[in-house]
Amino acid sequence: MYQFAAVLLTMSLAFSYRIPTPGWIFGSVSLFDLTLIILSILMLPFFKFKIQDVTVMGMRQASAFNSQRIKERRLFLLLSLPLVVGVFSLSWAQNLIQPTKYLVSFAEAMLAYYFAVTVFTALAPNAAARAISGMVLLLLAGSLLSYLNAPGFDPEQIYFQNYQDDLQAAFLASYYSRLSHPFVGLSNAFASVLSFYLFLLWTYGRASGKNFYIFMAGLTFIAILATFSRGVIIAVVLAGLVFVKIQKVKIRLSIARLIVGVSLIGFLLAFLFLAPSGRDLVGYDLSVAASLESRMSIDNLEGRFEIIDYAWERIAERPLLGYGAGVKAGDSELLETTAHNAFIEQLLNYGIPLGLLLCVSFIFVMLYFFDVRHLSRQQAVVSKGVGIAVLSQLLVFFSQASFEGYLLKVIYYFSIGLGVVLVRKANSFSDGTSESK
Repeated sequence: MYQFAAVLLTMSLAFSYRIPTPGWIFGSVSLFDLTLIILSILMLPFFKFKIQDVTVMGMRQASAFNSQRIKERRLFLLLSLPLVVGVFSLSWAQNLIQPTKYLVSFAEAMLAYYFAVTVFTALAPNAAARAISGMVLLLLAGSLLSYLNAPGFDPEQIYFQNYQDDLQAAFLASYYSRLSHPFVGLSNAFASVLSFYLFLLWTYGRASGKNFYIFMAGLTFIAILATFSRGVIIAVVLAGLVFVKIQKVKIRLSIARLIVGVSLIGFLLAFLFLAPSGRDLVGYDLSVAASLESRMSIDNLEGRFEIIDYAWERIAERPLLGYGAGVKAGDSELLETTAHNAFIEQLLNYGIPLGLLLCVSFIFVMLYFFDVRHLSRQQAVVSKGVGIAVLSQLLVFFSQASFEGYLLKVIYYFSIGLGVVLVRKANSFSDGTSESK
């Protein structure tokens, strides 16, 4: 039953196709929504399972087990804090429709975290790692099928159903010239998801000594480069430097690794030169040179700074309570979508006091994994790796509002749950940390 649940969770999250539901407050329902409903009905009665069993947790001593359990409760509270604050914001929100949709997505994210921890704890030690690599492969397969015009994998119309024709063309131009995903979204959103998995794969590959997961981490990095997402690429590089320092990584070259590296670079070049060539959007240049030029231009950065300035003006108008969870601040088109900064979004939603509280909670989620007291050596190595994965997301939050996206939020919480399982199961991995990679 748990194996079935694990496969269903991974598949439905990677292929989270949305079914339009006219008249429904959310406008659509995804396959992952349906999966959570089904699993809740089928499995919640059985979820007291061996969660209290020390052997399942991978803890060697009862005292260490109890300390870890207390820590995990604190992590759960940190992750649920945005939901709690959002519920309180209903009392001052400027409208109730957007906050309701926003809070339901948070509740779904918490449920995704709970299922990830519970289901994958009940499975084999490498089940979480296989799910992570499977997610990456399925996500990339979804992108490939979209570029091949496979039925059902077109860019979701929901993203631009209210756009004018010129904006639809701009959306499609960005979609096809920079690696994107039909269900996750444009390149920035897709890169945000992949960046978390990169460090989980790298961590597990080193801890277990299995080169396949190192290869998958490399493939994930190449995919991130293909998105041309500047903020995410910078965040990954900075987090990668921290990873190399903390995990004491020593790069050892070999013929096999050079071949793999050249092959991965070949995948990147194949995408850059072949993917956009089959698209003909009037008024848009989809060439590699045009994509690189647009990424190097400061025009986009100036636009981002303009949005941030406008966001601070809106925060100054309601500094104590903000506008409510997910509520658009002001009438300007500048904040039609987001402020492109997850931290500023918290201040807009909840005001400065509560917004800062949530920003601090994001940091404490990262610090949770860097607190390796009461953990074995192997668990400490894995826990720090997961902490660096969270660090990469915090750095991404400075340039993206990925924490605000419905599916991105759910994937983020689900991924943290998988990280918790990796730490729990770390003692069962074969010790590969002696071979630096």
